[in-house]
Formats: sequence, C-alpha cells, structure tokens
Amino acid sequence: MPDPYEGLPDIGVYSETLPARRSREQFYDEDDSDIKNEVARVVAHEGPIHQDLLVRRVARMFQLMRTGHNVDHRIRMQIKTALTEGKIRRYGAFLWPRDAQPVKPRRPAANVPLRDIEHVPPEELEAAALLVARLTRGIREDELARETPRVLGYSRITANIEGVAAKAIKRLLRSGALVLRGDHLFAGQSVGD
Repeated sequence: MPDPYEGLPDIGVYSETLPARRSREQFYDEDDSDIKNEVARVVAHEGPIHQDLLVRRVARMFQLMRTGHNVDHRIRMQIKTALTEGKIRRYGAFLWPRDAQPVKPRRPAANVPLRDIEHVPPEELEAAALLVARLTRGIREDELARETPRVLGYSRITANIEGVAAKAIKRLLRSGALVLRGDHLFAGQSVGD
C-alpha cells in the first residue's frame, strides 16, 4: 500500500546530527565548552529534541556508549548553561533552537530510526494531526489518533503510540484548532478564512 504522506511539502525530515570527532578525554576536560558546543549543535540540527534524547546524542559524540549518573549530570549542566546563555530554548521536556520556526511534522531520513513516540514534540504531533484533518476534510477522532503517527513515519501503531496521538488531538480540540461537527473532526478556521 503506498504511503499517502511520502513527499508532501508539509512534512519535514528528521535526521540525526553527524557525530563530531570528539574523544572520551575531551568529555572529561575541565573546560566544559566542548560539551556545551555539542549541545547547541545537536539542538540546532535536531530541535526540537527531547532532553533525554539530547543527553544520549551528546554522550555518543564523545564516544560514550552509556550515560550513567556522572555523564548525565555533566551534560545536563551544559544544557542549563546553553539555556542561560540563550543558545537554546526549553518548552517542557523539549529543547529548541534559539530562533526556531513553527515545527512541521517530521519523518526520519533514510536509515534513521524512528524516534520513540515520547521523544516527538507535542507541537509536531499536533501539526501532524492538523495535516490529516485538512487532507481528509473531516475524520473521526479514533481514526485521527491512528492516522496521525503515520504522518511521522510510524507504520505499526501500538496502543501507546495511539494514546500519545490522542492526547495531542485533545489539546487541539481544547485550543479550537480542531473542531467537532457531528462525529467528525475538522481543522478549525483560522482568522481571515
């Protein structure tokens, strides 16, 4: 069955940051600027990115395959520094580039694994749900909860994935971005429509 979302201009591509040539020794240097620079670089490329995923990505930049307490703490301290310096922004558990634009739903690039659904920013899930609602010109809520993750590249929709999508749909209903007419959801009318 062909993928109806492949190649749509309203969908972006998610790719992992190319690893820098960093060493374990650099990670443990007294000067933490290398860690802070990698934090900012990963957020600029992958943001919005879940903080836990960012910690793992930065650890891998320094050839660290495990993120024990000390590694985790050191990276999170540099996340705080980057936030304080205005290099990145935080919204909940997600870190965004300083000059972030509104987010599109993103699918993984070729050979890039899917993110855990908990690592997909709420704004990205909401954008995916709105895209489906616009494309279908009305859809039942349960169908939208199953179809939204497909926009992001998920082909096997588990109860957990569907539940996370359903929460995004509820937020859109509360905000008025989605409206219920009969038993179908529609994209809300924006100002000037």
